[in-house]
Amino acid sequence: MAGTPFIKLTLGAALCASFAAASAPAQVQEARRIDQIVETNLERLGLEPNPPAGDEVFVRRVYLDIIGRIPTAEEARAFLEADVPGKRGKLIDHLLDSDGYVSHQFNYWADLLRVRSNMQGDSGAAYMVWLKDSLRENKPYDQFVHELVTAKGKVWDNGAVGYYMRDSGMPLDNMSNTMRVFLGTRLECAQCHNHPFDRWTQLDYYKLAQFTYGVQTRTNGYGHEGVQALLDSDKKRRNKRYPLTGNMSRALGDILQPLSYGASDTGRRVNLPADYAYVEPGEKPPSVDPDVPFGEAPRGGRDDSQREIYASWITAHDNPRFTRVVANRLWKRAFGMGVFEPVDDLKDTTPISNPELLDYLESVMRNGRYDLKRFQRILYNTRTYQREATTEE
Repeated sequence: MAGTPFIKLTLGAALCASFAAASAPAQVQEARRIDQIVETNLERLGLEPNPPAGDEVFVRRVYLDIIGRIPTAEEARAFLEADVPGKRGKLIDHLLDSDGYVSHQFNYWADLLRVRSNMQGDSGAAYMVWLKDSLRENKPYDQFVHELVTAKGKVWDNGAVGYYMRDSGMPLDNMSNTMRVFLGTRLECAQCHNHPFDRWTQLDYYKLAQFTYGVQTRTNGYGHEGVQALLDSDKKRRNKRYPLTGNMSRALGDILQPLSYGASDTGRRVNLPADYAYVEPGEKPPSVDPDVPFGEAPRGGRDDSQREIYASWITAHDNPRFTRVVANRLWKRAFGMGVFEPVDDLKDTTPISNPELLDYLESVMRNGRYDLKRFQRILYNTRTYQREATTEE
């Protein structure tokens, strides 16, 4: 069995130390603190923690959760027969550093971001490449979101513009999805009327939409005129003109079409709908200036665009929802249920099953500088994750 990947990993001269030695002490302490919070809460509720899962359960679970498939017979046998200290932690590290982790994470985030391959100007392909590269380099989550929200330029220069190409011509839908995915806040109802089950008003909705309403997804591409100008520039030297024939024009259209797409900012403004009802008779509807519905939008510098201000507000470490929502999403990904549910509908009245745990998960995410791989490594190394599953309600 010495030839299997896992045995090579565990017996390598540089990788034989136990999990505690191989991982930063802070991460070990954070995993143990999570266990302490969970176990204290179970005791308060009069519940017993589930017993530890055996290696045969753990190896199947961790392969499925981290790389999205069960282990091969050879991989499972190698792990079960390995007699080395800290082998569970080593396997977790091995899987997190594998291509399988990138692939499985891509499936998760592509679904969450509604990535499609058949988007205008072949932007779907560029968007997917950008997403995979971001996951492969383990880009910090706050940077990842900031780059998406502020993305501009041509499709093939910046694949992140696919975030806006996905909702081309639908800026209100894009904003609604941004709030739901990254801040766990459902504003959709407020597009047509004040939210019936939350504190958001219709005016809140349109003020927030103003930050990105001016994004357009068609750019001044290098079109036929530009090609003709290049051909005409040779006129002085050759004293000839090369007109584009119909076939040449169609061929150039196919070639140049992707270069006509991207994301750029315009001065376009959003207006309240004509049937806006929240004004007194004879009063004018209020002006729609960009503003945020909670927290404070940072003051932008002289050269900062509205989208820069918007993205900085979303990803601010003191934003009351940004860190909380992603920490809860990844907790649910590991454990099957969030500390609050649904994960994308956080209200002021949403019950939190373990408030102390959620607060601590937020601090772990912040202290780890929004390193998603580090955060998941901590979760997978907890006793809580490595217990037997609960099979009843």
